[in-house]
Amino acid sequence: MHYAEFPPHPSLAGIVRCIWALHVPAQAKHEDPVENVVPDGCMEWVIHLGDPVRAASTGSAFAMQDSTVVVGQITGPFQLQPTGDLNVIGVRFAPAAFASLFHVPARMLTDQHVSTDGLGSLPTGELMDRISQALDTTQRIGIIQQFLIDRLAGRPSHPPRALSHAVDRIISTQGQLPIDQLARTLRISHRHLERLFHEHVGVTPKMLSRIVRFRSVFDRVSDDPKWSSIALDCGYFDQAHLIRDFNRFAGQSPHAYLRSQSPLDRCVKGMD
Repeated sequence: MHYAEFPPHPSLAGIVRCIWALHVPAQAKHEDPVENVVPDGCMEWVIHLGDPVRAASTGSAFAMQDSTVVVGQITGPFQLQPTGDLNVIGVRFAPAAFASLFHVPARMLTDQHVSTDGLGSLPTGELMDRISQALDTTQRIGIIQQFLIDRLAGRPSHPPRALSHAVDRIISTQGQLPIDQLARTLRISHRHLERLFHEHVGVTPKMLSRIVRFRSVFDRVSDDPKWSSIALDCGYFDQAHLIRDFNRFAGQSPHAYLRSQSPLDRCVKGMD
């Protein structure tokens, strides 16, 4: 298995968090090929260059993903099941960036894996041919970044400043800032802040805060985690509160999730 993250071009800073590439040869997969994906607060553009991949939300049947999809904000776990050689490139966007860059209401993509064929602002024909025919990952990333740079230059669009500040504060405080206090700091109403988040982020500010707080747990996990201490450090009321969020976002308890992590789970960190 090879997983790598690449920093974005400077002109894409604040829009793209990273571009990542993953290759897992079919013969290198572990016994259980199903990978559990948990929320990270970001939307992604995912391009499958290898064999098809099936995906399913918890409790639903697996369905084949298209070769290029946009994954909206997810609020619970979903599973990926490679059918053979796994060769993927993904663009991880900042929480509010995708909707503004491609003029797509983020709320319409929440908990969805949408083929880019259905999004007119993300071409799939000639661009996808160029990406798939590129000689290596470096060339593919160059093609993807140039497309995004051209898109940014040709149709400049930025999230509202208040929204950008709100997202930055949620991330910098690891989801521990009360939303009412955040709205007062920005001098906007709680309701207006929620409208901005629904349109540009795809989830409420409270939900993004919960996801960011949930992700912050991973930075504090050791070989012998003390869950009660980790819970308090991450802003949970107690260990039971942390466990409830893990059941919501990972579909299982913290101990069970970390015990069952595959090498792929440990590589893909999401929002850092």
